[in-house]
Amino acid sequence: MRRFSCLLLLLGLSPWGWSQKSAPAASANSFFPLDRIRPGMVGYGLTVFSGNHRSRFQVRILGVVRNMGPRQAVIWAKLSGGPLAQTGVIEGMSGSPVYLDGKLAGAVALGYPFAKAAIAGITPIEQMLHQAHRARRRHASARATVNRGLLASLLTPASPLDANASSPALSNPSLPRPTTTLMLAGFSADVMQQLLPQFRALHLTPMLGGSSAGGELAPVPAAEAHLQPGQMISVQLMRGDLGVSADCTVTYIQKGQVFACGHRFLSAGATAFPFSQANVIALMPGYMSSFKIDVPGAPLGVIRQDRSQGIYGQLGGRAAMIPIAITVHSQDGEQRQFHFEVVNHPFLTPLLANMGVLATLSATQRALGPSTISVSGDIRLANSPPVRIENLYSGDLNVPAQAALAVAAPLVELYGSQLPDVRLEGVNLDVRSTNRLQTAQLVQVWSDRQVVHPGSRLQLLATLRLSGGKQRRLPIHLRLPYSVAPGPLRIVVGGGVGISALRGLLAGSDSPRSLAQLVRHLNRLHRNNRIYARVLLPGASYRLQGEEFPLAPPSLTRILTAPDAIGGDLHSQPMSILLRYHSRPLPYAVSGSQVVAVTIKD
Repeated sequence: MRRFSCLLLLLGLSPWGWSQKSAPAASANSFFPLDRIRPGMVGYGLTVFSGNHRSRFQVRILGVVRNMGPRQAVIWAKLSGGPLAQTGVIEGMSGSPVYLDGKLAGAVALGYPFAKAAIAGITPIEQMLHQAHRARRRHASARATVNRGLLASLLTPASPLDANASSPALSNPSLPRPTTTLMLAGFSADVMQQLLPQFRALHLTPMLGGSSAGGELAPVPAAEAHLQPGQMISVQLMRGDLGVSADCTVTYIQKGQVFACGHRFLSAGATAFPFSQANVIALMPGYMSSFKIDVPGAPLGVIRQDRSQGIYGQLGGRAAMIPIAITVHSQDGEQRQFHFEVVNHPFLTPLLANMGVLATLSATQRALGPSTISVSGDIRLANSPPVRIENLYSGDLNVPAQAALAVAAPLVELYGSQLPDVRLEGVNLDVRSTNRLQTAQLVQVWSDRQVVHPGSRLQLLATLRLSGGKQRRLPIHLRLPYSVAPGPLRIVVGGGVGISALRGLLAGSDSPRSLAQLVRHLNRLHRNNRIYARVLLPGASYRLQGEEFPLAPPSLTRILTAPDAIGGDLHSQPMSILLRYHSRPLPYAVSGSQVVAVTIKD
């Protein structure tokens, strides 16, 4: 008990912080110690069943189970009262404060799917406070990092025809799970079905709902926020024409600090997520689980920590959001505009942007049948030129999911670079579509000469087989430098995908070392609707600290390869790119590649 009192002092919790209307005074005597909890004890909890009015429910302690996590205990109890006999433990009750002998003991946190009784796991308040204190000591402002490979693997949604996607809860019905609702607004059932693998990987169970609030509502000053333990909050990850929010209940408030949920949301660590008070409009009883249908109000503050024992935030303040604007032009001339904003987070921003663009395109484009979508726009950055978005996608199945990656893929690269000066300001997107297949296969490339001289012009003729069966020929004009040495020359011609594979083979594994290098790299990424040519010459090519050195002369080679002359991260390839060429944008998605061999003679 003495250790618990010291922890409260370290957290800055005074005995006089709460009003009599909200909860007991915030001293060590206001909390019920875990080591005094015994089976059979009776208490009560607070939660919202309708509107924002707090209601009491009864709690009977069943026992304490130790080591549900490393040195983490869970209090198990049977809940009763209100609608709980019909609903069981309701998703959205997470964080509901539980009081024993008038003292705060913990927060409702866990429940079993398909349970016939309202039996809940309760996170002890001691664990919530202790973890919040440790998180504050671990420098909450530290920059989060993200694994590019892991995030990229989550950006490919399932096919809309995939009937095997199931709810995450169905795969492990015997495991207790957090009872937090992830509410989606503006997403169709088909899109949510495609996104289920992503939610499953993040251990989230989505619900289709709605939202009446967006970023246009002014934040409520901390002094005017009337939030109490037992009321619901909505942590908004996306808001505007689309919405994604995680809803749970407030456990404890002291000096503007908010403790809620009683379990992790994503275990994202340090965060800056806006939250608002949520109003419950209905309860939805279910066989697998029951949940609350609610709508968020004006922003109240910012969630600063997302940890295993709860989420922690502050009343007041504003979380920086990234605005995304999408203009969709249909083939009949109709123009529609969509606006939403997402949280600024290395892992969540690319994922949420992908979800939002996919939902928007799926609402305006068809997913089955011939379709072509062209995407253009930019990603605005602070203190840097923008990253340009320009690509074309065409196919017979789920083209909107392919087009959504035009935004998500560069976001993965930006956040995955871990460069300290990457600061996003917004995304603009312009989308045009037709209900036609516009693809082209590169089937042949001819050279007008087999022997060429240094400084001479070389013309190639590329033959494309279009989706309708017709063929189109495109000339490619190249001029060789006067300095090129006699010998064999290979010219690789292809669409964006084929040339990108070649670029990855030649460029090595070195990553951009500055924001300028990264933006230049992203703006040079190959597009689907262009033909590219690369003139390859035998000779060493080096890549160091994000810069390329093709056809390095012997003097530079000696410097680069001398022992201890240059730091690490030097990559070399036996071939060098002598010339680069790309065509103007074409109205087709080009695939395939061809190789042409010529000889240089003096």
